Amino acid sequence: MKSILLLQIEDRINEDLHKNMNENKQICLENNIKYIFLEKSLFNIPPYWAKLFEINKLMNEYPDIEYIMWLDSDAFFVNYDNTRFQNFLKKYENYSMIFTKDMPPWDYGEFNAGSFIIKNNSIGQDIVKTWMSYYDPKQWTYDGNKWKNKTQWAGVEYEQGAFIKYIMKDPKFNKSIIQLPYYYLNNNNCETYISETITTHLANYYKHNKNILQKCFKLFKTYIYQSNEPTIEITEPENNNIIILLLVLLICLLLLLMILILNIKKS
Repeated sequence: MKSILLLQIEDRINEDLHKNMNENKQICLENNIKYIFLEKSLFNIPPYWAKLFEINKLMNEYPDIEYIMWLDSDAFFVNYDNTRFQNFLKKYENYSMIFTKDMPPWDYGEFNAGSFIIKNNSIGQDIVKTWMSYYDPKQWTYDGNKWKNKTQWAGVEYEQGAFIKYIMKDPKFNKSIIQLPYYYLNNNNCETYISETITTHLANYYKHNKNILQKCFKLFKTYIYQSNEPTIEITEPENNNIIILLLVLLICLLLLLMILILNIKKS
């Protein structure tokens, strides 16, 4: 069995995002996957890049871990089966990084940084370090509690754009990375391609689509027990309480009837 570490970082207070991360944590606990959650990275850099610096740090701290997986806070395991995941890793074990194209309608994009897997070997470490080297602090400013730059979203100054421009085109890594269809690691729903999906990633407006969210949450192990949604609320404890109450009332009625019969006999 291949050893895996899952990393997530999130400091926003958002109920849906925490449901996602709780689900990931529970699945990791049940399947011997090491789960690491950070409220905030210790590296004072944009969060898009901070995850790479944290992954690089974890690669050194956990040399016995074979794979490090990154998931954005709006990404989560779905329809999880540990054997299927292990077979997935086995199938692509000759590659040091597994990633997917972007999801529709952005599927013209060659890479989505919301979910990917890196092998903790010399090549995987080299990929991360080379990728990190393209972070340019001169292009970023911290203003109004947010990191900003003047380039387009996910462009070359972001980790996603830098990977597409530099890592994917680096001949040194051509045979060590593999790009899969979006639905393996960055599916945008919990219905289509579900038998092949490892993780769903509700990027951008998908995370605000209540219809998609409800369909995904209904598949969550943790959500079944924590949600107050009436459609999936567990009602067995309440039914048991009603049965007990009815039994108590019946016993009281029987006692009253016996007292009444005794009084009639005495009279």
